[in-house]
Amino acid sequence: MYEKVLYDPTQMPKDLTFEELLYIPSEAYERKTGKQYDYTPAYPIETYNNQAGWTEEIE
Repeated sequence: MYEKVLYDPTQMPKDLTFEELLYIPSEAYERKTGKQYDYTPAYPIETYNNQAGWTEEIE
């Protein structure tokens, strides 16, 4: 599926969410250090505040 979507982004399913991926960095940090991962992103994903970032092309 990854290769298929990478080759043709229109093949990306529209009904899937990947919120679980957002927790990977904090879980990895906590497992490695034993400390709580305390980070607040500059732009909350729910509000889509980083509108300038949405216009950038991915290479």
